[in-house]
Amino acid sequence: MDKTIFGTFLLIVTVSSLLPLLAQSCPKATVAGTEPARSKSIPFSIEQRSTTVQPTPDGSTKTYERTEVTATDSEGRHLITSTSGASGPSSFRVDDPVAGTRTVWNTENHQAKVLKFPTAVPGRESCWRIPAEEHRFVRGEAQLGLYSISCQPAEQHQGPFCGVHGNAVEPLRDNSPEAKPSYEDCWRALTSGKLFETTEDLGVETIVGLEAHGCRSTDVASDGTHTRELWWTKFGTASRNVGISLRSVDEFPDRAGRTVKMTREATSMRLGEPDAEMFYPPDGYAIKTVQMEEVACGQASKPNPNAADSH
Repeated sequence: MDKTIFGTFLLIVTVSSLLPLLAQSCPKATVAGTEPARSKSIPFSIEQRSTTVQPTPDGSTKTYERTEVTATDSEGRHLITSTSGASGPSSFRVDDPVAGTRTVWNTENHQAKVLKFPTAVPGRESCWRIPAEEHRFVRGEAQLGLYSISCQPAEQHQGPFCGVHGNAVEPLRDNSPEAKPSYEDCWRALTSGKLFETTEDLGVETIVGLEAHGCRSTDVASDGTHTRELWWTKFGTASRNVGISLRSVDEFPDRAGRTVKMTREATSMRLGEPDAEMFYPPDGYAIKTVQMEEVACGQASKPNPNAADSH
């Protein structure tokens, strides 16, 4: 069903990064011969509701709804929750760069899994994989959503999972002006640099109290017309900011040529530190700790078809 970039929560953060969809960059304090210190993130939380309207052969439609909450605290902990329908099951995933862990849990059982990220090895590349028992999908069980990790030699720059863990440091002084969303920001996020038949500037609108800039692309393909619309905001400063989608609309034909419409819109947004309890499983949940195993780097890249994401 998630056919386009709007099937995944579209989020780019230019401050600190934990997930592939978070790209963070800001001035970092460094000491000669050491890994740059991880700067504190801009904290926020956002709730979004997504709706998919799917036509059926008899001319009626089916509607699917999902609510997602995303939150980042100043230490860079990042939470994603997903709830199906009005009262369906919910799943939770937290990446914690302070502890060097990923924690997953859901409302279908009372067990949380804590995956410990590996430590880079001096002088050589190292590759890591979750234990074999975590490869298979068990209905109702929280899934780690991560199969393998490759780390550069410890002396080199590391990605978010292999770096030195611990508390973030205050960012360098920033005197740049306030961040403002632009058509160019929206276009880059919408198209990922791809060329479309037409791209429109939709101007500025206020959504959940924030200024957002809108854009739309239209592409006529052999199976029909694909239309994508995005409303993009930024907050922070010009050199240290968070960029995020507040509304997206995606219309495309299914295999029978009927138009499917997927809409995602922010329903609430809060700037500042999220509630700390959001980043931890509820009381009463059993905790299962998972350690990654080092393997030959050729093995680490072979995914298991039965492995599943945590959402």
